[in-house]
Amino acid sequence: MFRKWWLLPCVFAPCVYGQWQITPAVELGARQYNSDSARAQQTHNFAWDPRLWLELDYRSRASGIQAHIKPVVTVAATNSALPEWDLQEAYLQKTFYNWQLSAGMNTVFWGVAESRHLVDIVNQRIPARNFEGEEKLGELLVQVDYFTENGTLSLLSMPWFRSRDYSQPDERFSLPVAISQERFVGLSEHTRESLALRYATVLNDWDVGAYFFHGLDKTPAFEITEQGQGQAIYSALQQWGLDAQYTSERWLGKLEAVHRNHDYGGNSWAYTLGGEYYFYGVAGSSKDLSLLLELHRDTDAEARENQIYRNSSFVGSRLAWNDTDATTLLLGALIDNGGDSIAIKGEFETRIHSQLSLDIEARMFVDQQPQQPLYLYRDDDFIEVRLTYYL
Repeated sequence: MFRKWWLLPCVFAPCVYGQWQITPAVELGARQYNSDSARAQQTHNFAWDPRLWLELDYRSRASGIQAHIKPVVTVAATNSALPEWDLQEAYLQKTFYNWQLSAGMNTVFWGVAESRHLVDIVNQRIPARNFEGEEKLGELLVQVDYFTENGTLSLLSMPWFRSRDYSQPDERFSLPVAISQERFVGLSEHTRESLALRYATVLNDWDVGAYFFHGLDKTPAFEITEQGQGQAIYSALQQWGLDAQYTSERWLGKLEAVHRNHDYGGNSWAYTLGGEYYFYGVAGSSKDLSLLLELHRDTDAEARENQIYRNSSFVGSRLAWNDTDATTLLLGALIDNGGDSIAIKGEFETRIHSQLSLDIEARMFVDQQPQQPLYLYRDDDFIEVRLTYYL
């Protein structure tokens, strides 16, 4: 009966119990928007985004079984599109000689580019936090990895589809109409399983991954119904994807490319091509400075969020302090190649001490024209401060 009490101190501090390691954290986020909103109904210029999360890791050397659990609870957030809770990770994993089986909720990342995660397709995203797709929901999946001499062949089955949530029109960073309906094209309402087969390898100075995806696209298209309501259209998708990174002493070359066949929208292709060049030890210091350039092209004609990248370029710079606090500063701009519109972003992160980290993010949308995708967010400039305390 006393075994039950071991959980109590773990609520307040990281601890190890047997083969379990437990790390709780509190994250407090606050976002201040530009006070001149695009729509009169958007009256709130400040948003809270506090989160509690807990990481539990289990490893048994005797059985070879590992487990990882990460529930995330959002407390009193002021944006309706943020999930109140999410099980981002809750999976079991076991390795058998040269292959590995994982089953449960998990978060997967594929890709190499900085300004767009084009080939990253497994998890549903949370655009209210980050429209570049860096914030994601957990995905129920069964994954089998087969380790070859030169790489890893992975088969992923995703039996459960999660729709994307959008902010209401009276909230900031939102569409002008509420998305109140969903339509599924190519797959029935009850058949939403997706499959992906991916191979990743290292060839001398190249890291290469390629995959085929068959299932439902998690990025919807939009239309306005005859009743004037917003409708999200999730289409069946067959997609080939490729990501490659070339590494040399001073620069990284990056490529992400896809070819799609949507049941709603037909064939299209897209790529992100660019690189990052490094200047080590700037002005005799321990800091490294890098310059980034990435070119985007996307031929999808439907009104999906990927239209932001239909013909644009990203230029930026990253400064890394190379200190024990992992301090970095990223400044960049996404520029529409066919006009004057620019979306500027800045990201700063550091550790204040061993248990407290600080992240600051700022966005500014400049000269957005009505025909350009980011026009919807033209007055949603913001600065966000996020503190994470590991208990």
